Amino acid sequence: MQHHRGEVLGGDAAALAHAGDLPGDTDPDQVVFELLGVLMSLNHALQLHQDDRAPARARRAVAMRLGLAGF
Repeated sequence: MQHHRGEVLGGDAAALAHAGDLPGDTDPDQVVFELLGVLMSLNHALQLHQDDRAPARARRAVAMRLGLAGF
């Protein structure tokens, strides 16, 4: 399942780059790696530290990676 999810996200990242919504030199595999890292960090912060600020931090990290200013 995880491998399939990565393939889907990678395909989405490639499509966004092709459409000009991400830089043309975007490495889809790197985007997947970074987004999954954010999700794992979010889970860690919530489960182990009960950090209520973690969801906002995760949203900000994803927005920054995808170039969504002001998200």
